[in-house]
Amino acid sequence: MNDIDTLLDLHQFYTADSLKKLQTKLSKLSNGIINDGVESRIAVLFSKEEIETLKKAAAILRSVKSKVEHAKEIKTREEQHYERRYSEARAAALALFDVYFPEPDSLKEKFIISVSMRIQSHIFSLHYLATELDKIDLNGINFWIKDMWQDAKEELIRKVIDLPRLQVQMPEKATIEAFRQRIDNEIRQKVMKEYASYLDKLDQAITVESSDNIAQLLVKKPRS
Repeated sequence: MNDIDTLLDLHQFYTADSLKKLQTKLSKLSNGIINDGVESRIAVLFSKEEIETLKKAAAILRSVKSKVEHAKEIKTREEQHYERRYSEARAAALALFDVYFPEPDSLKEKFIISVSMRIQSHIFSLHYLATELDKIDLNGINFWIKDMWQDAKEELIRKVIDLPRLQVQMPEKATIEAFRQRIDNEIRQKVMKEYASYLDKLDQAITVESSDNIAQLLVKKPRS
């Protein structure tokens, strides 16, 4: 394993941007030793041996900076490759999700499937959302559930295609089909049981909002 491989392995969570910032810091340190020490007015305060030590330290920092710069270039290519692969995999996953997870017309059904998808993604435990629902304003429930649906869908797509260390896998039809089957055969019933009281409130809120929308449509504009 060479120095660059070692650096990338030790700092696997570094981004190209963070490596660029590290490169800048090392450059400033190296330049500071020379400009503010060896070649400054205070250079007379150092012995010849100390001057040589400072020069060696600056040279070591420049050497490390070059290795970091090389690592940054590698990381940049990795990230660019990841972005291309992720876009391809996400497009393929969306096509499969349109088949196995078509957006329900019913807000209640959309809520049930959204929560089920988040449990499947391990974003929620079955009981997690129960502590949060009382805080949610049921006014404008249509927009809230629409956002929840989109978030749940994106989270499950990431679970299907995203891997550690900038790796991406193309979605498998069988995997997404299995997710849907588990939701329909197992998770869905648990969600409906766990959130039965909230689903009743949701029905009421949907009825009120629908009534308000109908009333607004029936209001005639005053003649000018």
